Amino acid sequence: DAVTKQLETLPMVYGGLAVTEIRCRMAALMAQLLPGDIDGFMFPSSGNEANEAAIRIARRYTGRHKIMTHYRSYHGGSAST
Repeated sequence: DAVTKQLETLPMVYGGLAVTEIRCRMAALMAQLLPGDIDGFMFPSSGNEANEAAIRIARRYTGRHKIMTHYRSYHGGSAST
């Protein structure tokens, strides 16, 4: 029953393309639980997207461009990782 209900409601949405009810509810809950005025959240679909976002956030926050990684480790398949 739960699977049928979910498929009738929303079968699949790629992370960056739409806002779904469950993500809105999760973001609202996290905003209540986390300290301070943290109220913006990102729900990446893969480790690669999470790494890209972390790199961008770190660069913006620190003003530095270089990042440290493990030599020959796999961090995703994009320009930054």
